[in-house]
Amino acid sequence: MLDKKRILIVDDSRLMAKVLELELNQLGHETLSVDKPEEALEKALLYMPHLVFLDIEMPHKNGFEVLQEFTADQNMNMPVIMLTASHNLNDIIKSTKLGAVDYLLKPLTDKALHGKLEKHLK
Repeated sequence: MLDKKRILIVDDSRLMAKVLELELNQLGHETLSVDKPEEALEKALLYMPHLVFLDIEMPHKNGFEVLQEFTADQNMNMPVIMLTASHNLNDIIKSTKLGAVDYLLKPLTDKALHGKLEKHLK
């Protein structure tokens, strides 16, 4: 079992965020969800999470744009895992080039989620 960590979820789908929140809370982690990508950086700087889950497909500002904001801010040194329903290899490559440490494909499985948590919350 991992120590309790703060995890930020940035996803315009409240249902997806809630599912992820419930699973993370059951594992003993503290979560904060943001459904407006334009608020993600501000919330992250206030909350200072140990890990961020960031959806790629969002209105107004996509996950790549938010990730670029995160990596441009020197105070944002926490790992970001991209969430995507797309199996497009180019999106995964682009995420990595922009600074994401990993990605998770939707729909999420417990096994995949737990594996990413173990890997990035040491």
